[in-house]
Amino acid sequence: MSKDIKFRGKCKLTEKWIYGDVIIMIGDRHLICCHDENKKWIEIEIESKSICQCTGYKDINHIDIYENDIVKYDDECYVVPSVKKINGQLNEDFKIVGNKIDNPNLKIKTL
Repeated sequence: MSKDIKFRGKCKLTEKWIYGDVIIMIGDRHLICCHDENKKWIEIEIESKSICQCTGYKDINHIDIYENDIVKYDDECYVVPSVKKINGQLNEDFKIVGNKIDNPNLKIKTL
């Protein structure tokens, strides 16, 4: 069984989160590939510092957890590390309460 690899990043023009399946690097530009409202594949330029990979885990509300998400568990908040460093530390008892990209000045422990 293969696992879907999903990404998100902030659009350079609108600063909204864009969710997609593939990141393309062209020089110093980063593009995320996703479907538009007509199910057509499109490429949107995103901020390279905002790229986050989905961890494969979901939170208590069944929402995908991404790298740099801020999750809450037992009244403690943690930043989700890179996918390579998770080592099974996440489960469905966590709740997403934000992300480090939108809240860069918060001092929160890494999971």
